[in-house]
Amino acid sequence: MRVAKLGLIAGALLSAEAASQTPQPNDPLVSRDQALKGVVGYVGPRMDPKSVRVDYPADLGKAKDWLDATVDLTICVDQGGVATAVYITHSSGEPILDAVAVEAASKASYNAAAMNGAKMPVCGYLMTFDMRMPPKPAPAPPAH
Repeated sequence: MRVAKLGLIAGALLSAEAASQTPQPNDPLVSRDQALKGVVGYVGPRMDPKSVRVDYPADLGKAKDWLDATVDLTICVDQGGVATAVYITHSSGEPILDAVAVEAASKASYNAAAMNGAKMPVCGYLMTFDMRMPPKPAPAPPAH
């Protein structure tokens, strides 16, 4: 019974006017993905993995022998499946890698969130970017 009530409350928060606006993380008219999980009829946004393109800076490989970083992001997705805001919720500790993750998430395509089949904007979609680059091979010994 409580889940059904939450679904009605979430639906009431999403007026036609709110659905046409760009979602912002602190907008009370836009439901948060995490708050709606488990609500009957809600399907959260999902990133299309085929749309993700990670562009590492060309000089990154020269500066690092090994790359192993994780960046946690919070993303706002509109009803068209476009990321409208991307926020770092946990940094990798490397500003350049944080920027790479934000750019990749910003350019990716998403399946929009929906309530009972109606697409809706939502903020609070959590995404973790794991970036790995294997160590460079050791240089070959000189030929004799």
